[in-house]
Amino acid sequence: MKKIKETLWADYESVSDKIKVTDIDNARYESLLEERDKIRNELIKFEQSTIDMELKKTQIEAENKRDKIRNMITIGTFVVSTALSLYGISKTFKFDQDATVTSTLGRGILNSVIPKMSKR
Repeated sequence: MKKIKETLWADYESVSDKIKVTDIDNARYESLLEERDKIRNELIKFEQSTIDMELKKTQIEAENKRDKIRNMITIGTFVVSTALSLYGISKTFKFDQDATVTSTLGRGILNSVIPKMSKR
């Protein structure tokens, strides 16, 4: 990329130097101006493509970062909710003398976690 840009600039300067010569005819002068304009347009296109590539790289990096953050939030939410559920379940396994769960909250958690056996 750098060599292409340097070559285009060298060509542009070369044509500009040829234009500065005072003893050229009008047709040659117009053709040199046209050639210089084409080279300038190529330089502009080259710069635009370079800027577009940098912008796309930046967008891709931003999307990757956003995806990583979303994944970390999802994993964190899963881990925290699982840990809280397991903590709640472990705390509800306190049984009293009649072998029943001692809290209403504990019974609700156990009922949602342990599938009910089909009654006959």
